[in-house]
Amino acid sequence: MAKKSRETRKRQLEFDQQREKELQEKLQKKKQEKSLKMKVDSKSGVAKKKKAAKFQLRVQKKLQVKIGKRAAQKHMKEAAKASMDIE
Repeated sequence: MAKKSRETRKRQLEFDQQREKELQEKLQKKKQEKSLKMKVDSKSGVAKKKKAAKFQLRVQKKLQVKIGKRAAQKHMKEAAKASMDIE
């Protein structure tokens, strides 16, 4: 009888260890997916910044045509300060 319960405990321990190992692998996989997602998000953030910079240059060129070079530069500096304050 004691031998049987010992084997049962041994099997239960093996089962628990296997289950723990599976859970660890699952957790590791989730962490990897999350880190990949973060990398993708950061890349898209860089793309957004580049796009915003291009837009800002386009706006500045249009302003230069309308109000002159110096006034346009002054206006863009003020706009940049205002956007920094908002963030």
